[in-house]
Amino acid sequence: MRRHGWPLTVLAFGALICLVIIAGTVLYRYVRAVQVQIEHTQEDYVARSRVLDRFRIGILSLAVELRDYLLNPASPSDAEERGRLFELRDSILSALDEAGRLIGPEDPVKMGHLRSSFEGAPS
Repeated sequence: MRRHGWPLTVLAFGALICLVIIAGTVLYRYVRAVQVQIEHTQEDYVARSRVLDRFRIGILSLAVELRDYLLNPASPSDAEERGRLFELRDSILSALDEAGRLIGPEDPVKMGHLRSSFEGAPS
């Protein structure tokens, strides 16, 4: 009776190996999908970070230029200073536009309010 049990053992072992291979394939596909999603999230983070860095640098540069403009009464040319301030403001607005495109329609009210605070400055 012992001789008739080996085909069943081989069949069971083969089925077990097939199940392990199928489970490994399914797991590999799942891990790959998660990896692709992580890569996409990282790329999105880097793109948003670049835009926010440009925005941050623009605001800090504007603050320094404005401080220097207000503290130096013997400025060589007011028109020249104002031109540089408006260039900085325009770079901030372009960074805001790019941030709005990256963020999308998640919160248009806040983006609109932020943009209007910069556009509200007298030209």
